[in-house]
Amino acid sequence: MTLKQALGSLLLAALLFSARPAGAIVHGKAVTGDESFAHAVVGIRLMDDDGVAGDCTGTMLTHRIVLTAAHCVRDSKSVEVVFDFSMKGTHKLAVSRIVVHPDYAPKKDTLSPGDLAILFLPPHDYQTTAIPLDGDLSFTVGEQFTIVGFGRSDPIKWNSMGTMRKAGIVASGFETPQDVGLVPTGDAWPCKGDSGGPIMRKDMSGRYALTGVLSG
Repeated sequence: MTLKQALGSLLLAALLFSARPAGAIVHGKAVTGDESFAHAVVGIRLMDDDGVAGDCTGTMLTHRIVLTAAHCVRDSKSVEVVFDFSMKGTHKLAVSRIVVHPDYAPKKDTLSPGDLAILFLPPHDYQTTAIPLDGDLSFTVGEQFTIVGFGRSDPIKWNSMGTMRKAGIVASGFETPQDVGLVPTGDAWPCKGDSGGPIMRKDMSGRYALTGVLSG
């Protein structure tokens, strides 16, 4: 499969479910190494031209390819991928190449079809796990998914960001032909820093598949 074909497949399989706003998971539960997806989710450290740092989240598609949101990396001067459960971790790599989905067209206060980017990494020895793409594009209103991200645990405390957390979330219906609205199952909800993180669905055998990417 060519890169263009892969991006086209991801537009259908990964952007089908989007949530807004996206950042850290407020009131989410910390992810431990026992989770099957623990080493499939990575932190993304960003730096812009003004030297301002920011964080996002990504998902390993292969040992050297990360999927995230295009709006996270589009204007970044440098991008690093962090492989630890905390953004303070030392296991990280600079991204060697970024490819933004050709359909990405940012507009203020609206979701953009194609808010996807693939990050290519140099060879490394860090532990990773790839999450397969969800082959089922159907869903039911009220169906539950799992979101993971490095965003804030408290919406008003900037220093509560940087730890990998998870939460349950449910589909509320299509917002556009390619975007599905999500609502919290409790008091957990994505916040600043969770953008680009995975939206996963578990099958009857307990295996997770990547159904969407958090966009905002």
